Amino acid sequence: MRSWYEIVTRPPAGSFTLARRVAFILAFALLIAALNLFGSSNPTVRERLLASAIIALSAVPAWLWMDGRDPGLPLMPFFGLIFTTYYAAPLFIVRDYGTMWVAAPISHLYVARALELILLGLACVMAGYYGPQRLLLQEVLPRVTMRWRRVGNIKFDGILFSIAGLAVYLIDRTVEIPASVAQLATFASDLCLIGMCILLVLQLIGRLDRATGLFLWLVLVPLRFWFGLGSGLTSQGLIVAVTLIFTYAAIRRRIPWLILMIGGAAFFILRPAEGAFRLMTWSGGIMQQASQLDQTRMLAQLVGQTATGLVAGEDGSTDELVQISLRRLETDTLTFADVLHDTPGIVPYWYGASYYPLLYKPIPRFIWPDKPAEITGQTFGHRYGLLDQNNSSTSFNLSQLIEGYSNFGVPGLIISMFLFGMLYRATQILFVHPGMGLGAVVGAVYTCVNLLQIESATSLVLGGTLWGLIYLVLLNLLIQSAELASPPSATAIGTARATSP
Repeated sequence: MRSWYEIVTRPPAGSFTLARRVAFILAFALLIAALNLFGSSNPTVRERLLASAIIALSAVPAWLWMDGRDPGLPLMPFFGLIFTTYYAAPLFIVRDYGTMWVAAPISHLYVARALELILLGLACVMAGYYGPQRLLLQEVLPRVTMRWRRVGNIKFDGILFSIAGLAVYLIDRTVEIPASVAQLATFASDLCLIGMCILLVLQLIGRLDRATGLFLWLVLVPLRFWFGLGSGLTSQGLIVAVTLIFTYAAIRRRIPWLILMIGGAAFFILRPAEGAFRLMTWSGGIMQQASQLDQTRMLAQLVGQTATGLVAGEDGSTDELVQISLRRLETDTLTFADVLHDTPGIVPYWYGASYYPLLYKPIPRFIWPDKPAEITGQTFGHRYGLLDQNNSSTSFNLSQLIEGYSNFGVPGLIISMFLFGMLYRATQILFVHPGMGLGAVVGAVYTCVNLLQIESATSLVLGGTLWGLIYLVLLNLLIQSAELASPPSATAIGTARATSP
């Protein structure tokens, strides 16, 4: 019988054979070659080399994890995949260098400089995670123990959390929640993600019955995914997919590359459809006052039309879908280039101003009703002219890497990225240890997925992580209290089946 610690830290025997190592290297080499040879954009040689280096370096964490040299959850492999998706790969395909809101093209000089600093930032994250300071963290950090043992209780909790979280998510979308309890509503809706994670873990270790498995995949996952897309934010749907894929990778200790590729292909359909859906349902749209059911039908129609146009091969449809989708992903690199152009000559450094919300993030709003709202996206967008001065509703994402530079220049970028690498290592140490338990697996997945929001400002991510840990502690107390009330004869799940992963 294998413990949870063994499951998430030890690759199955023969899982990363010589043949798979060669296939891994060839796959990334072919990807880089294909982007350079067949990409529709025209980056300079310097930009090509830098973007290729970012992709290659982003693949290193996946290699180390699959090889067993980085025991633990696949946080860094997923970080590398997301990092290269935001900062490198789209550069080979987008046709023009603009930030969507700014019509003037961005100079290749600043794009290349941005890529240099992005590569530096990636190296700093990896230094913070893999460097020798990890040994000190292992000595000083506490460990999170969340041992959930009763199969019946755990399955019931997973179903209950999923249904309750889904209900709260729908209520949050249809009813205006007071600001004083908005964060509580967000955590309550996250119960759905946690519940689905619990059920998937049980299924992966062979402890979930067929009926509940069908309920998970035919009801819970499709509804939460679709309702997330129905919010008009692609990320609200994708977080479901990321949570489930991350959970699978953690338990099976392998990265499902095929599923990731299918998901990437689906993004080129969902993203353009979401753009049209927003125009119709958000402020001023013709369907803004329509019911949730009618809006959902409209989204389904738009997705169907987008997919049909892609399959039918209508003139320019494929290329246009790719350009629309990648414009959103490549915004971070081009925004960074724009920031480099303006800082500090036109726009002075912030000198820590964007980190100020961290001081009051620990204070709940029901205690401090007048706590300042988090508007970093608005402040950043207006500060650099990325938003119209009359635009008071759009949030322009300030990624953590750009935030470090805009506050303190290159030293700020280096230090902030290094600290994030240490934070990722600290998360592994907190949750992954011999006495962790099933609850720690679920809690670690929830925490890691939230940390992977690398395009969001530091205060948003760290504030959510802090309260997320408190949230997990309360959930653990609730579940363990229920287990104590269970009859002694209830089936235990202290360890997983040896043959399951």
